[in-house]
Amino acid sequence: MSLLPRGKENNIEVTWEDQKNINEFSTLIQKKDLLMDDLKLYQQEKEYLTDVIGELELLELEDDDDDDLEDETDDSLDKSKKVQYKIGDTLVFMGYAEATERANKDNDLNDDKISKLDDQLSDIDGKLTKLKSQLYAKFGDNINLERD
Repeated sequence: MSLLPRGKENNIEVTWEDQKNINEFSTLIQKKDLLMDDLKLYQQEKEYLTDVIGELELLELEDDDDDDLEDETDDSLDKSKKVQYKIGDTLVFMGYAEATERANKDNDLNDDKISKLDDQLSDIDGKLTKLKSQLYAKFGDNINLERD
């Protein structure tokens, strides 16, 4: 927060309504920061899930290629063969089909969360724009609502 330049005086009276708007603006900025952090985490999770789905598809393609080259050997990927899947901070062994299904389901859930966060952020941005225009209209250069 910076002080007014020399020779410039602040003659604007701050009403209770103005103070409520300033407080609401501050609260919305903090909420937006938290939502942005959450959005970043969900986007990282989306990248991870996209990679997992791609790797599982490659594993299936490799199995199909092996089946074409060899007659049913023990080395080919059986659909019941276990693969590691990350749940939270733990890797769990589960069947290939179950891992594929779970990865797709988790990806869909993650997409829904990202969409909801985007909607919330859009709503907050609209409110911030409205409050910013109201506050700048009243206070002009006497208020700083921009981030440094």
